[in-house]
Amino acid sequence: MKGRFIAYIPAGAFEKGKGHRVSLVIENEPGHAPTGDTPEGGKVNPWYWGLANDEGVSFKEAEKTARLYNERHGITEKAEIEILISSMRKGHGHSNNRSETSTASNRLEGARNV
Repeated sequence: MKGRFIAYIPAGAFEKGKGHRVSLVIENEPGHAPTGDTPEGGKVNPWYWGLANDEGVSFKEAEKTARLYNERHGITEKAEIEILISSMRKGHGHSNNRSETSTASNRLEGARNV
């Protein structure tokens, strides 16, 4: 996995009782990769941000958390947009490939420790 990445909250990522599942968008790679792989039978827990029981408020809170996370890791709002656009130009959707999702989660886990 090369290039910059951002934490991203896709529409429809809400899970009642947990909040919004965080995804990664990687510069110049199509789509997004949801964090973790446990819902797919793996061992890495996804990140959930926002409120567990109010989807509307949760989305706003999760987006704020993603913005703060990205900012803390040196990604400006302008850079977020550039990364999103670069991903859109390559295609859309999300990764169903467990190795891609795990790789993205490992990168996010490494960033968590920075």
